[in-house]
Amino acid sequence: MRLAARVFLGLAVFMAGCAGAPAARRRPAAGTRPAAAAKPKTLHEAAAVGDLSALRSFLSRGTAADARDVAEVTALHRAAGSGQTAAMDELLSAGADVEAKDAYGATPLHHAAWAGQAEAVHRLLGRGAKADARNDKKATPLMFAAASGNTAAMEALLARGADLAARNEESATALHAAAAKGRADAIRLLVSKGAEVDAVDRSGGTPLFTAGIQNHSSAVEALLKAGAKRTGNNGLVGLELKESSGTIVVVKAVPGRPAEKAGVKAGDLIVSVDGRSTSGLVLTDAVKLLRGPAGVKVDVAVRRPGVSREQVFTLVREAAVTAPESSRVRAEPPAGEAPPPAAPRPAVSDADAPKYRLAERPDDIAVVIGVERYAKLVPAEFAERDAEAVRRHVLALGVPQRNVIFLAGQAATRASIQGYVEEWLPKNVKPGSRVFFYYSGHGAPDPRSGDAFLVPWDGDPMFLKSSA
Repeated sequence: MRLAARVFLGLAVFMAGCAGAPAARRRPAAGTRPAAAAKPKTLHEAAAVGDLSALRSFLSRGTAADARDVAEVTALHRAAGSGQTAAMDELLSAGADVEAKDAYGATPLHHAAWAGQAEAVHRLLGRGAKADARNDKKATPLMFAAASGNTAAMEALLARGADLAARNEESATALHAAAAKGRADAIRLLVSKGAEVDAVDRSGGTPLFTAGIQNHSSAVEALLKAGAKRTGNNGLVGLELKESSGTIVVVKAVPGRPAEKAGVKAGDLIVSVDGRSTSGLVLTDAVKLLRGPAGVKVDVAVRRPGVSREQVFTLVREAAVTAPESSRVRAEPPAGEAPPPAAPRPAVSDADAPKYRLAERPDDIAVVIGVERYAKLVPAEFAERDAEAVRRHVLALGVPQRNVIFLAGQAATRASIQGYVEEWLPKNVKPGSRVFFYYSGHGAPDPRSGDAFLVPWDGDPMFLKSSA
């Protein structure tokens, strides 16, 4: 997506009717009227912004209710993701498939769940959508809602029988999904509904282990309070891996963990673990070799591109989970002795967790985008974490949940970003609205023209003009 002069890489505030203006509100001249929003040019655009007149016009002129865009997304997907329930009803009445799948196997219910559109979730379920529909990775809408922390959508799904124990292709549950993203509220909701707190995925990880790997202290605390066990093979070396043509490749050495401290780098090829070859191993089996009891050594042999000899790193596994101070049980000191001073509790920055809450402003809107793992690029470290922090801030600033569009990871495709920025925003902005736009991820310049681009999840640096 081309960066115009009025779009900032950061938290940008625009005033309706005066894009590019400073934050102070600019009053229109007497007798003038705000510029009308552009009419939707496609059925998908009309569905995303809830323009029923345009929607009916496209349908009456023969546009199929299930017409698809380049990402195999239908108009119903777009309406569900933006909470346009009237448009959803119109499309379903015209024969739209409530179980249509996009290029990644996600249904409209997946889109609504990820975006936290609880009313859209209710509407789709009422029209026959399967609460436990699976995408290509066998993930359910409940897993999507848990990963994005949308408890209202989770409540709607659970009320209609969504399976708490459902597992994706990695045998992970919705609780794993919430733990991986640090969604403490989602964790508490799932546990209260009976989720198995110590469920184990294919690689042997529990939700507590998953939260600990990512250093999500609030999620760790929520799981420990729910009774999660800290025992078992919860030692790790701090590597993010991928499988490529039968080879195990290091995607990232987690900062501060044993592998990074020892010198393991992204791009290294894991040759063996404690003398056992990784050739031909599936990713989950390689991960099992690396995990084990905390404090125990493991020898990891790697082959580094450009280096002729194999390198062997002796790593000492460390505990994935450190209990937050508030959840530890302290022993009483011996009689007559003063208790030891409590270890200082890590401070939580108000940059990550706002400590304020302003009154709701019903017309304010936010579009927050974070892309950390790309389809064709190296990771943009911490991009999704930063986007999540900004999402919390815009909610604290008074933007209603229904007006916050949050696109992260695979949801942040070029088509989705362009649709929300160029179609959904102009349709929904009102005089006096504040619009917050935030993007966290890779940017890329065109070396010939000098134009700068935001790179979506599916962006290709070789073809910026058509994919970014």
